[in-house]
Amino acid sequence: MKNTKRTIISGCICTALMFTAGAAQAIQVTLNMNTHPTDEGWIVSEDTTNQGLSFVNNGILTISTPTLGFYSFRDPGNWFANVDHSAGWTVKTRMRLVASEEPQWNVDPAGIWIDDKTNHEIFGVYADEVGFTRTYQNNQVTKLMFSIDTSEFHTYEIIGQGDIIKLFIDDLLALTRPIIGNTGLPPGQLVFGNNTGSANVTQWDYFSYTAGVPEPASLALLITGLLSLVGVRKQIKTQSKKPIENNRGQTRMALT
Repeated sequence: MKNTKRTIISGCICTALMFTAGAAQAIQVTLNMNTHPTDEGWIVSEDTTNQGLSFVNNGILTISTPTLGFYSFRDPGNWFANVDHSAGWTVKTRMRLVASEEPQWNVDPAGIWIDDKTNHEIFGVYADEVGFTRTYQNNQVTKLMFSIDTSEFHTYEIIGQGDIIKLFIDDLLALTRPIIGNTGLPPGQLVFGNNTGSANVTQWDYFSYTAGVPEPASLALLITGLLSLVGVRKQIKTQSKKPIENNRGQTRMALT
């Protein structure tokens, strides 16, 4: 009986450790903008002909670009190494569009370009709306937008779960849609900043992402394993002692 109980406990512990190890593979990266993104290894992409600029002041990153210029930051490789389309990912930022001309060529004045090696999406920020702007279907650009005053700071959280993408604005669900295809960026890149075609000024309070998150089923199994472990321990504790009677008729407690 002891060996059986120990086997059960060992199985629960192994299950818990297995999924805990899986959870440990997730990576979270945050740019708090107390230092410039390049100091954290992020790579600048810019139009060398129509140059923009960026600077950090009081925990805010400002990016300024002229008409036809672009200026953005690309993750140095952590995203590529850890993002898992099937497991899901989260990209979150607090930012605002300070100034923008009318965009030319129907491009996004500013935004976040996300590719998880399977699907690609752009979160576009315009003067009076935000949304998903570059999902390709039947060679057509489809957009799904949400009206909002983007000159004010807002928190935008983009969550990719399988083939579904969701946008939360200030912790409220604003948009949800399927993600279709892998087009645009090279697979496995994450970029944020200002796009070409419009003179833009953006400010970013922070930018963060989580990649390699375990699937909900894995988390459920982890919780189940831990609860089973607790239940078995309680059962063993309550059944570990029982009264027995010696040859003198006296009762004592003995381990089973």
